[in-house]
Amino acid sequence: MLPVLRGQRVVLRAPTQDDVPFLLAFANDPDLRGWLRFAFPTTEEMESRWLRGLDGERERVWLMTDPADGRAMGTLGLSEWDRVARHAELGLGILSPADRGRGVGEEAVRLALRHAFVDLNLQRVWLHVVEDNPARRLYARLGFREEGRLRRHYHKRGAWRDGIIMGLLREEWRG
Repeated sequence: MLPVLRGQRVVLRAPTQDDVPFLLAFANDPDLRGWLRFAFPTTEEMESRWLRGLDGERERVWLMTDPADGRAMGTLGLSEWDRVARHAELGLGILSPADRGRGVGEEAVRLALRHAFVDLNLQRVWLHVVEDNPARRLYARLGFREEGRLRRHYHKRGAWRDGIIMGLLREEWRG
């Protein structure tokens, strides 16, 4: 069962079928797709099927909600969870530009890292980020280090962009 993770600015909870309209808007937002790895529009049925397939074994996905009114703001996930090597990939996306830059993403990542390192006993959390994604500064501020560069890995916003792989080890985490 996916735990609810609570902060002052954000609550991370399991998405439900009632959240499919938000997830559809999230996945189909052209601005957001310019920063994240997925590139193609999706349908309501595809989102619903994806949501039904989440089992918490290889991927944990939370809906980021406003604690004051429950409004959905984005998603955060730990995917590619390897129980032997004890690592997982972090993914973060915030739909509305009005919700970005307010500390919501930072608090959500901090909650997820605590869950990853304390509850799941992971030894490493890693991520991919498009080179000019503003979230890259957030990840660096939280202690993630650049581990590799995938040259011209993404075609985003009309140009080739490098992909940056960043990682955070448990002993580097400032929890």
